[in-house]
Amino acid sequence: MTVKISAPIGLFEDSLLEKDWFFNVYRKLTEDLKTKTFTDFVPTLSGSGSMSISSSVINLARYAAIGELVFIELSATFTIGGTPDLSVNLDLPLTASGSVILPAVVVDGGNELSGFAILTSGSKTIDVRRYDGGNWNSGTVREIKISGQYRSTEAY
Repeated sequence: MTVKISAPIGLFEDSLLEKDWFFNVYRKLTEDLKTKTFTDFVPTLSGSGSMSISSSVINLARYAAIGELVFIELSATFTIGGTPDLSVNLDLPLTASGSVILPAVVVDGGNELSGFAILTSGSKTIDVRRYDGGNWNSGTVREIKISGQYRSTEAY
């Protein structure tokens, strides 16, 4: 299903009042999401470089796809070993069709930090990093939380 959104032609304010095009599109997406069932999935966690991930627990991993748009929620706890590096990688349920950066919450050694998650076009992996671009620290009590949306090549 492909949905094309375009602004009405003519006086923008008058057209907006007459057609309510933006609100109709928003309402349609909201209704679709309300009726769409989220699907659980089980991502595999891995570390970049020589960093190892162990004792991983997936607290939440689910997605809902509406057309090309994929809504995703992820939460996982884990232990880091080996040589600390930049990113923790997780598998995505559907391939990303464009590169996207999503906000993330990162717990690294008990401290809750801002972070970000990178999705690369054509990939089924999400790359989670600390806000400062620094390496993760070795040890227990590591956690990531991600919520957002991306476009997929595997349309529903």
